[in-house]
Amino acid sequence: MAKSLNKLFKMIEVLMATMLALMVALVFMNVILRYFFNSGITWSEEMARYLFVWTIYIGAIGAMRDNEHLGVDTVIRRLPAKGQKVCYLIGQVMILVIMLILLKGSWDLTLLNVDSKAAATGLPLVMVYGAGILTSACITLNVVANIHKALFVPGALESLITMHESEEDVIVEDLEEQNRKEEEK
Repeated sequence: MAKSLNKLFKMIEVLMATMLALMVALVFMNVILRYFFNSGITWSEEMARYLFVWTIYIGAIGAMRDNEHLGVDTVIRRLPAKGQKVCYLIGQVMILVIMLILLKGSWDLTLLNVDSKAAATGLPLVMVYGAGILTSACITLNVVANIHKALFVPGALESLITMHESEEDVIVEDLEEQNRKEEEK
């Protein structure tokens, strides 16, 4: 299961990079055309906007996979191992519920706009709302895999709960270390 998930998320990273490159190219080309030729490509702004939406949603998938989302770990740091596990599982279940809500909402919007088309590109608006479906499905898969690891793989919780120190903590530790070195001299 881990290998197939790794392949899926690798494809998603490649897709995100491709969309970001396309977005930059479209905007840059439109700026050049407007500046030098006093014209532009009418559909490029709309396409760049859709690529931006998709890049954000796909970036959320990648951030979830790499455990890079913003989190507050002040309480979890002070808990014993069992408490950390319980809090982690509660958080994962909450994420799962939110992703199911996103999936339902995106699905409903997709069905509602199945016949709607974008103004400049003529693309079906289903392409926009499909980003929510893909994101919720991929994050749900990731959460289920994380819950499985936390429950059944010994020692996996330490790798799942990544506690990043704040910049202030790092600065304070560096200053304390400098002070100790100066006192030793």
